[in-house]
Amino acid sequence: MGSPPPFIEQIRLFLPKPEYPQDPIYFVEVQFQSDDNLYWRLITEAVLYLNQNKPKRTWQAVVLWANRDLDPGIPLAYQTLLTAGLIHVVYLDELTDTSSSIGLGIIKLVVAPENEAIQQAKTLINLVEKADAAKSRNLLELVERMLVYKFSSYSRQELEAMFGLTEWQQTRFYQEIEEETKLKTELETKLKTIPRLLNEGLTVEQIARIFELDIEVVKTCNQTAK
Repeated sequence: MGSPPPFIEQIRLFLPKPEYPQDPIYFVEVQFQSDDNLYWRLITEAVLYLNQNKPKRTWQAVVLWANRDLDPGIPLAYQTLLTAGLIHVVYLDELTDTSSSIGLGIIKLVVAPENEAIQQAKTLINLVEKADAAKSRNLLELVERMLVYKFSSYSRQELEAMFGLTEWQQTRFYQEIEEETKLKTELETKLKTIPRLLNEGLTVEQIARIFELDIEVVKTCNQTAK
């Protein structure tokens, strides 16, 4: 994917690893003062970036306000994006009873370079796990998504071990990862089996029907194996 244009520096861009095509691109803005044009600017910059790079994946925008009073509200023109789950708004002072510490930790993790972010993440996870149980899972999921994007050179299993994410398996994000990994493993198993089945006399059409794959996928796999 191409380099972000100059305007993208006004927001934080989180790009997922190529091997996870189902993960969205995140456009994140942190705001500590009132800004009537924030949503207009954020969506405009996001759309311009998408138009320039034409990524083959979905996207989401996240706005982290210091408090609700600063938020002018999402413009009517963008309400459908909110309904569709493409815009997420977080008020840092409303997160938990320890919101000031957690909010500050989230900000530090967003803006910290990778070599400083490991300790920031460990501190933040510790705060989140001690937070109110009703909210901690959603917070942990937010932090986990940030970790996956921030430490793109590590596998998700390595991140789980590195940060001691004992509650990770209970979050929707982890379950999505598990399902994604399961589907990927199943597909790899099917692809490895295709050449053998062709040698046994099955046709491309028969294999595609049995494995519920597109015929072109079976043909490509056969050509690659030759």
